[in-house]
Amino acid sequence: MNSVLNVRYILIRMEKLLYQIEQITGQKYRQFKLYEQAVTHKSYFNEDPTAQHYEKLELLGDAVLALLVLEFLIEHFPQDSEGDLSKKRARLVNQSTLEKLAQQIGLAEFLKLGKSEIKTGGFSKASILASSLEALFAAIYLDQGISAARQVVFNWFGDFIHDATIFQLDYKTDFQEKVQARLKQTPWYQLIYQSADASLPIFEVG
Repeated sequence: MNSVLNVRYILIRMEKLLYQIEQITGQKYRQFKLYEQAVTHKSYFNEDPTAQHYEKLELLGDAVLALLVLEFLIEHFPQDSEGDLSKKRARLVNQSTLEKLAQQIGLAEFLKLGKSEIKTGGFSKASILASSLEALFAAIYLDQGISAARQVVFNWFGDFIHDATIFQLDYKTDFQEKVQARLKQTPWYQLIYQSADASLPIFEVG
């Protein structure tokens, strides 16, 4: 597929994504360029020197997402302490969760990447998917306002909020946080024992 046809295909696919957003917000997009920028990786500059990549939008999107996810958590977990809410937000607003969400909405299908990035598997890179998704939230915020961005975030993150496993206690992280708070240093670990059963290994560290 030549570059002109490829860009045209991406734009057609983007219309489908924008329609999804429209169904959630009840608003039609006004600034298509913002959404195009949100899916454009900096490597694409090599193909089109006039292209605007997503990194500034990503920075704004990170702040918008952090705010709205915290609002969402306060609404759903009103009894949680500030510390618990902060931990929950960290487990939602991270590369792993953002990558999964980006895959669910098919974001990879309309990413604009340079040839070099395509050769290294850019369409499936977690960092690119997560960054582009954050940029997309910024595009929605700038184009349609905070209310529309809230609707999309609440809609798309709903399944993750109701996934009990995402908030399961991580004992190692919990221990490290307590040590860092009390002793102001990060603990290090030494393997003392490992069982011979490779199918269900047991480790002892000290």
